[in-house]
Amino acid sequence: MNTGAILLVYNNAITLQFHDNIFLENQAFETQGVADAYINITSNDDQWTFEQANIFIEEVFQRSTSNLNQSVKCLIPGFDVASFTLNQSIPTDFDLRYINQNSTDVDENKSISEVLGNETTTNELEAFLVGLYHQEQVIINSTQGGNRKKITITGDGARIVKRVKFSGGSESEGKELFVINVAYDVKSDIIIENIEMVQWKGGFIQIEGGNSISLRYCLFNGGGTIVHNSDIKLEITLCEFQDNDQYADIDSFITATKGIINTINSTFQQGSFYGQDKGCM
Repeated sequence: MNTGAILLVYNNAITLQFHDNIFLENQAFETQGVADAYINITSNDDQWTFEQANIFIEEVFQRSTSNLNQSVKCLIPGFDVASFTLNQSIPTDFDLRYINQNSTDVDENKSISEVLGNETTTNELEAFLVGLYHQEQVIINSTQGGNRKKITITGDGARIVKRVKFSGGSESEGKELFVINVAYDVKSDIIIENIEMVQWKGGFIQIEGGNSISLRYCLFNGGGTIVHNSDIKLEITLCEFQDNDQYADIDSFITATKGIINTINSTFQQGSFYGQDKGCM
């Protein structure tokens, strides 16, 4: 029993709802698995028929969409596993892109910058980094992706959700530079997840604008990692901050001059900071 998204085993449920979800490019690694959802109901006291099970699945996944056929399986005692296809109408205001600098696949782009769009682009962007290593300096502003409703950059190394090592340049480069720059005129919600920052002389992200910024499941190496100069909310969840050079003092991991910062379930280690009134944040 294997799935790329939802696996649910239960005996009885009063309410079961997975409404209004989008399932994209999920995959199962077992031959008997299923891409989006595998639901195993362990009892069938009401003696459901196949038709009743079909109605049940339609109600559970109301308005949910998938880009794959037969992507949901439901196992109920009394009949074989039933497969279902969700609504195939993926929203038209949604752009899905795969980034791999070492790929020759025509369906994969070489950089984040080339998929951000221009000042007229407003669709949400979901960009998956599918190579194991990525090197680029990304500038998001009003003429390059900054009018999108949301931009999500996710590390999906080798397409098996490995954390992707992301660098702005070589270890000797980057003084006063950042891997990602969010300009003052950006209107987007920006989510960055499952990234390992490769240590260099620069930082990871400088925030001057945006509607909100979320960093999730990331590993940041070195000081001066995040500079936050905006009134917006910055949320850091399940991230790790560390200094690999135990013999050198560094800038604070996070420096903020304004705005709201929520740091949740994150780890700070091996920090040694130079200058008066310096710390992790």
